[in-house]
Amino acid sequence: MVEWVPILGVIGTFSSIIFFVHASNKSRQARTAAHADVQTRMLDKFGTAEDFVVFLKTPEGRRFLEAPERQADRGTDRILSTIRWGITLTVFGAGLFIPMMLLDDGFLVPATMTLSLGLGLVISGLVSRKLAKTWEADRVEAAA
Repeated sequence: MVEWVPILGVIGTFSSIIFFVHASNKSRQARTAAHADVQTRMLDKFGTAEDFVVFLKTPEGRRFLEAPERQADRGTDRILSTIRWGITLTVFGAGLFIPMMLLDDGFLVPATMTLSLGLGLVISGLVSRKLAKTWEADRVEAAA
C-alpha cells in the first residue's frame, strides 16, 4: 500500500495542474467571447458608417478598439502568473520533503518532481520577464 503513495501523489499533482490550466483557458475564452458579443451589439447600434467613424474618433471609441488588443496582450500578467505558480509549486515540493524525512515513505519522487517543476516555472517566468523588457526597449527605440 505504501508504494502507491508516490504514484498517487504524482498523478494528483499533474491532474491538478491540468485542471487549473484548462479552467484558466475556459475562463479566458468566456471573457473573450463576452467582449466580442458586447462589441457586436454595440456595432449593431450604429445606423450608418459615418456614425461609427465619428464614434471611433472619440476617446471612448479608441478604447473600444484597443480593449481586445490589451486583453490579448497581457504578457506581464501571464509572466507574473507563471512566477506565482512556480513559487507555489516550489514551496509545495519543498514541503513534500518533510514527510519524506519524517516517514521515509517514498515521497522523494513526487517531492523532487514538484520542486523541479516549480523551480522551472520560476526560471521560465524570470527569463520571460527579462526578454519582454528587452523587446519592449527595442520596440521603443525602433519607434523613436
